[in-house]
Amino acid sequence: MTLTADHIKDDQGTPVGVTGTVQRQTATGWAPATGITVDLSNCGQPLGTVTTDGTGNFATKVNMVCTDTIWARAHGTLYQFVDAYTPTITVRQKPAFWNIQASLDATGTVGISGETKTVHGTVSLEKQPLAIQFSTGDGTWRTVAATKFQTADGTFGTSFWAGRSGYYRVSFAGNADYAPAVSSAYKLWRWNTRFDKFKVSPGSLPKNHTVTVTGTLSRAVSMTKRSGYASRTVEIIFRYKGKSTWYHLAWAKTDTHGNFSKKVKAYGSGYYAVVFRGGSDTFATGTDGKAYVRTYRVAADGNSAIMPSGWLPPRVVAGHWR
Repeated sequence: MTLTADHIKDDQGTPVGVTGTVQRQTATGWAPATGITVDLSNCGQPLGTVTTDGTGNFATKVNMVCTDTIWARAHGTLYQFVDAYTPTITVRQKPAFWNIQASLDATGTVGISGETKTVHGTVSLEKQPLAIQFSTGDGTWRTVAATKFQTADGTFGTSFWAGRSGYYRVSFAGNADYAPAVSSAYKLWRWNTRFDKFKVSPGSLPKNHTVTVTGTLSRAVSMTKRSGYASRTVEIIFRYKGKSTWYHLAWAKTDTHGNFSKKVKAYGSGYYAVVFRGGSDTFATGTDGKAYVRTYRVAADGNSAIMPSGWLPPRVVAGHWR
C-alpha cells in the first residue's frame, strides 16, 4: 500500500488531501485491490475511512488533530492488515476562545476578557498579541484596541474607550505554533442621549443670588426617532472663571417630557454645565461647559463653601443609533 499527503504543513481545521493505492498479490504478480476499506488516523484519533476503487486507488480529505503522521490501515481478507504512513505533517493548533465577558458602560468604555482552549497545544500563548475588532454589522471589521495574552494557557482582559454601539470580537493573527483564530461577535449596545435648550439665567446677577438652570434631556429610541428622557436624575455643576475644578451644585430630575428646572446659588463668576451619568441602556452625556454667568459683589456679601464634584462633563459619545 502507498500513502501520500498533498502537503506537510497544515492549520488545524484545514483539510489535508490524502491519496493511496492498495494492491494484492496474485499468482502472476501484484494486482489492484478493489473494494478494500482503509482506516485513517492521526495522533491516535480516527480521521475516517475510505474504500478503494476499481483500480485499487483511494482519495479523500481529512482534518489533522496534531503534528504527526497520518496512519492508514487497509483491511484485507483472512484478518490480514496492511499499514502505511505519510511523512510527519506539522499542524498549527487553532485556539478556541471561550468564557468571554464583554460590556459597554455608560461612558463608552468597552471591557472584554476571556480564556482560550487549545488541543494538544504545549507552546505558551503568554504575551502573544491580540486585536479587539469592531463592526457596525455590515461584515467589515477594523481593529480598535490591542492587548496580549496574559498567561501561558491564554487568558486575557482589557478595557478601552470606544464610545460606540456595535459588534466586538477578539482576533488572534497566529504565529509559528498556532493558527489564526477569532472569537464570536458580541453585540454591545446603548442609545445615545443629549441635552437640548440648556440655559442658565440671568446671565449677570449679584454674587450669592440664585440662577435658574433649565433644559431638556432626550434619548434615541430608534435609528430615526428621539424622545424626552423622563424621570432621570441630572447633576448641575459649576467651575469658577480661571479655575479647572468643577463643583457639584445640585441634582435635578426630568419630568415626563425630559424637561428639568432648578434654582442654584451663584457663588461667583464662572461656567455651568449639566451632566447625565447614563442609564441601563443609554450613554452618559453632558453640555459643553460654556454657559457663563457673571456675578458682582454687593454690600455685606457673605462667603459660602461648596464641595468639589468628582464628575466632569463627559466626552461626547459618538453614535445615536442602535
